[in-house]
Amino acid sequence: MVHRSLYAAMHGSEEDARELEKADDDVDALYEKLIVFLGDLSQRELVGEQSQDLSRFVGIANYLENIGDVISKDMLAVLHKRQSMLVTISESTQSALEPIEQEVHRAFLKTLAALETGDVGEAMDAIESKATVNELAAEATAHLAQRLVADAPSRVEAFEIETDIIENLRRINTYCRRIARLTIDHHDGKSTSQAPNA
Repeated sequence: MVHRSLYAAMHGSEEDARELEKADDDVDALYEKLIVFLGDLSQRELVGEQSQDLSRFVGIANYLENIGDVISKDMLAVLHKRQSMLVTISESTQSALEPIEQEVHRAFLKTLAALETGDVGEAMDAIESKATVNELAAEATAHLAQRLVADAPSRVEAFEIETDIIENLRRINTYCRRIARLTIDHHDGKSTSQAPNA
């Protein structure tokens, strides 16, 4: 879903929207099963750090589900808005947006790797993606501001759609970083104050 979200927002059809909605339904079903399982665990006698770990697992599940919601609701809202307004995103703007998506996707994969392996280095890489994403977002926003004065149809509508895409990608990255922080806390027992701000 993360990898396909930018393409769907910029070029996607109703079929692409349906496929992402179906994928989000699958995420929601898995989320529900996981939360029920964690709820069952919470009723047992937990010892040591298990209560804190359980709380972290709930947080991680929530953030993963939040990522699905950003894509299925907000990114697809961009897709529908683009279609209804007959907006075409220029090639130069696509080139400005794609590096943000690539960095967000890279951080997401790092986050998943940290979850699977407990590798703190992978989690730190995801957390440290914030600076790169913000820099790329600032560059893309500056590009969009320049496009506002271009002699192009629906340029204001395009600006709104394109800035929405940037904001949605940044939100996905925020959730990734929060998952990475919780992963570090779980595997290293470090307090959140010892990791860079997410």
